[in-house]
Amino acid sequence: MGKLFDCVLALAGSAFASAALIGIMYGACAPLPASAARRVGTLLRPEDVRMRVAMFVVPVNSEDGDSYAGFSLRASTSNFSAGRPEASRCQFFAQSEVADLRAESGDLDLMRLFVCTSKDGADGRSYTRIGNTVSWTNRLTSVVALVDASCLVTHAGGDWLRSDNTALSWAYLRDMPVDPVSELEDGTESGQWRPIAPVWLPAMPEWAK
Repeated sequence: MGKLFDCVLALAGSAFASAALIGIMYGACAPLPASAARRVGTLLRPEDVRMRVAMFVVPVNSEDGDSYAGFSLRASTSNFSAGRPEASRCQFFAQSEVADLRAESGDLDLMRLFVCTSKDGADGRSYTRIGNTVSWTNRLTSVVALVDASCLVTHAGGDWLRSDNTALSWAYLRDMPVDPVSELEDGTESGQWRPIAPVWLPAMPEWAK
């Protein structure tokens, strides 16, 4: 009788331990509410965090024979649908030649441009800001372009400018210093636009301030 009682107690203890372990595992694996996700900081990114600074590295002159003077950058939330007016199919349009100049007509956006250079004693690896590609007399290689809400003129406010906007697409066109004014697609009289995608940043980087 004593052995039977001891066996029952052992089984009961084992069942209690199993139930406790299941409870602990469920608590660890259950999805966290949004408020809890915000509390864990860097461990989880809350769904409502949107990065709004777009950084591009634009290869302007990537080959020895290239002699492009700058580039145009465009963004669309309708895949540049040809069946819509230009104003409604293009969210952003900036030209590196006037990247820091606000046009009186309000039909151009702005960009912050940076190059790597050792000119004027700078470290050749550092990002050096240039106002535009016309005022920069050295040969253009790759140019870093930063776009945030402060750059927006044609569609100010910039709710569309965010990392979670899956309808957003970007393209760039290399500009020529002579006629034709831009790189042309082979066999056409149309500009050779190229796809480009940004690296999204949560804030303006320190080197750009």
